[in-house]
Amino acid sequence: MNAQGYVALIAAGKFKAAYELIRERCPLPAACGRVCQHPCEDHCNRGEIDQAVSVRDLKRFAADYIQFNPDQYPPAKPAAAKLDAKVAIIGGGRPG
Repeated sequence: MNAQGYVALIAAGKFKAAYELIRERCPLPAACGRVCQHPCEDHCNRGEIDQAVSVRDLKRFAADYIQFNPDQYPPAKPAAAKLDAKVAIIGGGRPG
């Protein structure tokens, strides 16, 4: 995960670019931004200066911002392919 990259993009107000960067390695950023235990924040070097960078919360922010601003970022069109199998994701929930 390129945390430094998406943190910098969010700081620059480039939320869609940050979301796309996150999605390169994380297919469910809104869910991961909620359930991750964020152990990396305990080892963040920034904590020596003031406090750790909240990469989990920033990941969640980017995903939520895209979802809750459909006028700026329209949802992707569903894939045309039909699957015979069904998949369920349990425990992720939906914000709001």
